[in-house]
Amino acid sequence: MTAPMKDVAAYAGVSIAKVSYVVNNKPQKTIRDETAIRVLDAARRLDYKINRRRSVPSATTHTSDLISSVRLDNLANNQGFRL
Repeated sequence: MTAPMKDVAAYAGVSIAKVSYVVNNKPQKTIRDETAIRVLDAARRLDYKINRRRSVPSATTHTSDLISSVRLDNLANNQGFRL
């Protein structure tokens, strides 16, 4: 069974909003690398899975989205977590 986002937040010592920003790769939010790593580690340890059915696709794309996505993917891969 997958852990809820609030459990990931508690384990990582951050707010639910920060967990959401990290796992949903919100490029407009500035999250420190150390925080993102803690969140990704907590998500991996607790077997957190993103509920894609609740995700709403964005109507626009931006270059900064790609850059942030690559940065987050690299952080995630270094922690053994797949986005």
